[in-house]
Amino acid sequence: MRSFSEYLSKTENDTVKIANTFSKSIKTNSIIYLVGNVGSGKTYFAKSLAENFGIKNMCSSTYSYVTSYFGTLNLVHCDLYRCNNTPQVIYDEIIEHLKNPWLLIIEWPLYQISIPSNSYYVVEITRTLLNERIYKIKSFVD
Repeated sequence: MRSFSEYLSKTENDTVKIANTFSKSIKTNSIIYLVGNVGSGKTYFAKSLAENFGIKNMCSSTYSYVTSYFGTLNLVHCDLYRCNNTPQVIYDEIIEHLKNPWLLIIEWPLYQISIPSNSYYVVEITRTLLNERIYKIKSFVD
């Protein structure tokens, strides 16, 4: 099943509400690809999502690429902004971290990773001239 939703965020509080709403539809053992320019709010959105799963200490993993957090599920966060590793190296590192139930969030996805999952989601974040954010969420659920 495929679906599409679009939201406008004028404030950080709006972004938290969007993340809260989105988190209720996420299946476990799924991948979320976060796409957007520098400063669009990918990490803030990821942190807001993580809080819905009992994770309060998530931070940018730009320098370690892959970081695991444990709450009501195992959240694996990847920030591939400066990544110059091959797809296989990243795949191997991610696989080491996936413990059931899991949720994989990838910022700056360089390629679609072939990890068996229940579903995947693409969240495109666009910053407007008024410093608002438009969130386009595409769901691909089995």
